[in-house]
Amino acid sequence: MNYKHIVLQGYWECKPEKTAFGKYFERQAKIAERDEFVEKQDFYGECLSVIKSYQDEVYYQYRKYLTEHDSALAGYRTALKNGRTIDDKGVAIQTHIDNILQERKGKEQQGYENDTYYFWCGTDGDGKIVNDMFSLEHKLYYPILERMRLAIQELENRNQVDCRKSELSTGINFKKKNQTEVKSFEDYIHHKDKPKMMNKLHELIDNTKAKNVAIVISALKECSFLTGYDSRNSLYKSMRAEFKFSGNNSALNAFLNTNDEKLDLSDISITKDILLKV
Repeated sequence: MNYKHIVLQGYWECKPEKTAFGKYFERQAKIAERDEFVEKQDFYGECLSVIKSYQDEVYYQYRKYLTEHDSALAGYRTALKNGRTIDDKGVAIQTHIDNILQERKGKEQQGYENDTYYFWCGTDGDGKIVNDMFSLEHKLYYPILERMRLAIQELENRNQVDCRKSELSTGINFKKKNQTEVKSFEDYIHHKDKPKMMNKLHELIDNTKAKNVAIVISALKECSFLTGYDSRNSLYKSMRAEFKFSGNNSALNAFLNTNDEKLDLSDISITKDILLKV
């Protein structure tokens, strides 16, 4: 899933209404859960991560502005120390120093977290942070990003409370329940020689990254060798119990989302040929 696009769309869709962010992200979380099998807590976490990166960029631009004249300030102070009081144009060195310090003080008092909107995070149309005017399409401001963050944080906290209530009502520890319900990955494999197929899958998956794992999953599904799991998350849990690979669930979902077209069809075809020969 493209979480940057989701956050960016929410920013502009809900910007005029301070209370609309919660409804927007709650709706998007339900869509992600329904269409991409992404748990709400994971969805909110990914969105918060994107917003934090945008807020960090605003702070970086703020700090960059405050320090951009540090070298000039040091030069002027050195000149004064060496007895020089005016520059080549007859302007007092102290005047240059006072101007820099006064401008810096003004921006420090203004800050970056209020509604003056002097500092912002620039992105392209897909939500990627950019620092050149040719790629710049959107300016994101800290106060609005903070309202988004607080809205998602509230949804995340509410979801955690709902999960705890569910645990208490059933009398079963949520984590232990999830652990006991993880099926063996081999249970999802349908092949005439499962042991041989599992050995081949270990060769293809162990010590690889999310993209390669997604290619193998796609190839298995196209060969009709992988069926029976009720959600991607249950599939991922069984795979992590069986194989050793890197990459979180969001990365796997991104590659398996057909709309993103991130996987090379030729790679899937090659993997299918390997599996069909087992």
